[in-house]
Amino acid sequence: MMTVFNGDDCGDVKTTTLEPQNKKRTASMFNLDSHQKTNDNLHSENMGSTTTTFRKTKKKNNKRRGSRPLNSDRLTIDQQQQYQHQLVQQQLQQQQAQQHRTEERKEPLSGRSKTNQDILSLYSELNRFDALEKEKRQEEVQKMKELKTIREDIAEVSRKRLAAMKMLQAKVELQHKESIDTIKRVEEESRLQIAMERKILDQEKQVWEDSGEKFASLMPQGRRIFLQFTNQQYVAQLSTLLSTRGGGRDGFFNKLFSGRIHVEHEENVYFFDRDGSVFSHILNFLKGQKVSQKLPPHELEQLQEDAIFYEIWGLVAELNRYIVPLRIGGKTYPLNKDKVVASCGSQSRIGKMVMGELVEPAFVMEARDPHLFEKYVLKKIGDRSFFVSSHGVADDEVALILGEEEFYGVKLLRSSLVPQSIIFESGNKCTAHGNILTKASGRKSSWNGNALSSTHLPMRGLFKFRVTVKKTKSCRIMVGVAPSSFYGEGTDMYNKCGWFFYLYNGDVYSQSLSHQQSKELKECMQGSNGDFIQHDSANSSTNTSGSSHGGNNSSNAFLGTYSASDTNLVQAGGWVEVVVDREASTIAFIVNGQNKGIAYKGVFSKDTDLRACVIFKDMNDSVQVGPIESLP
Repeated sequence: MMTVFNGDDCGDVKTTTLEPQNKKRTASMFNLDSHQKTNDNLHSENMGSTTTTFRKTKKKNNKRRGSRPLNSDRLTIDQQQQYQHQLVQQQLQQQQAQQHRTEERKEPLSGRSKTNQDILSLYSELNRFDALEKEKRQEEVQKMKELKTIREDIAEVSRKRLAAMKMLQAKVELQHKESIDTIKRVEEESRLQIAMERKILDQEKQVWEDSGEKFASLMPQGRRIFLQFTNQQYVAQLSTLLSTRGGGRDGFFNKLFSGRIHVEHEENVYFFDRDGSVFSHILNFLKGQKVSQKLPPHELEQLQEDAIFYEIWGLVAELNRYIVPLRIGGKTYPLNKDKVVASCGSQSRIGKMVMGELVEPAFVMEARDPHLFEKYVLKKIGDRSFFVSSHGVADDEVALILGEEEFYGVKLLRSSLVPQSIIFESGNKCTAHGNILTKASGRKSSWNGNALSSTHLPMRGLFKFRVTVKKTKSCRIMVGVAPSSFYGEGTDMYNKCGWFFYLYNGDVYSQSLSHQQSKELKECMQGSNGDFIQHDSANSSTNTSGSSHGGNNSSNAFLGTYSASDTNLVQAGGWVEVVVDREASTIAFIVNGQNKGIAYKGVFSKDTDLRACVIFKDMNDSVQVGPIESLP
């Protein structure tokens, strides 16, 4: 509790009770007015001393007047008036002093009153804020109580639901267990009953088969049987149909004539609701003959189905030795293994499938288009020379053919190119005027005149281009192909990058290869036969003595020669054709119409960017490069 003075005098006192939480703030406020309080105390002390002095003086005067009372009789009228005047002045002075002291007291009290009013106003604000905060806390407490009640209600509902679910789950598990027990009991009873009935049926079947076999054995073996199909009729002896090649006791016809299989018949005529087009081949097989491998695919397919239907497993096994049923897109194609391997190769995907080396998942084969298989692959199997020319074929159909090629591993598409000009830009020490190249600068007798075409050679198919000598001093020119990485400013590039033919004597030069690759290339030159180039072995020989034209050793740059005695092989007006097969990765040369055979094989990949390339040695030699032409 704190006492606060309010009013102009010290008699008006107001008592204000402060909350405990406001004590610190109250103390700080009083500390802010400590200087004012100090001044007030000093003023009060001065006032006290002044009052004490005045009282003492008044008491002293009273005593003095008491000891010396005023004798009016002794004084004259003037003296009395003077004395009264002095008394009045003294009273006035006392009144002025009293008024001055009162004003001095009022001045600090008025400042103190204003400060007390500010403090009271602040206290009222603080009390109001405290009341609001208390009310807010009460509201929060009330909300927390409500939230707690809601949570308890939710927990109670969840607990009840969980208990109900557990009870339901226990009930379902009990019913499931009872159902399983019932099913097991019924299955056991059914199994026992079926086993008993099967045993009875087996006994009856055995008796029936014994009687049927006796009946069939009693039938005359030379008896003629008429087999009527939907489209024709066959006549066979009973002994032929009951032969061991037909399955013997467990064969279809033995079961038929013993009564184990029921087929509509009248006396010796049996009716089959089937196509009998290939049944003659079955009769021939039963008579001991072999099935011809030259049957059309659809007849082979039907023959295999009939052999399975009539349970002639010997015929099925014979067909499977050289006929493989390949199911594609819901249709079955009986393929001759030998024909597939001969036409497509044993390393092709379809070759591996018919040889049993590769088994494709059924869903993969079912997803293939049978019409595309019949239109392209099946024709290729029947005729190995079958190809589809890309000229005039729509792009979408070309994409389909390429898809069949990739899946089955068979070459189907042959690029048919419209003649395309080969464009050269001026090369190293060479100038290009249209398709005519000329060595125009550099040392006179140095292999530093190089020209690489800016035209890309085709990425697919079989094609060629011709290089005709326009002017030459000694025919020291090399022609061929090189990758796009060919360094045109180098010297002796014929044995560093690319594959070339030397017009002077027919030597072949190439970039550095491994010894094994060089050996394979030499063997290819000696005895290679291609479908598009017939190798002239009479003019071909292997030279391992090395090259005298700046090449590396025989295992790298110099790979051989067609004829070492052919100097000045190509003169002015002569020509060389460079033949490139992108699919086989081979390069061959034709000189003045004479086929020199395959010079390079397997030296570049299908994705290699090839360009036409010419290398000169002598100044002012010039050649003309013809367009790219496709070959059938």
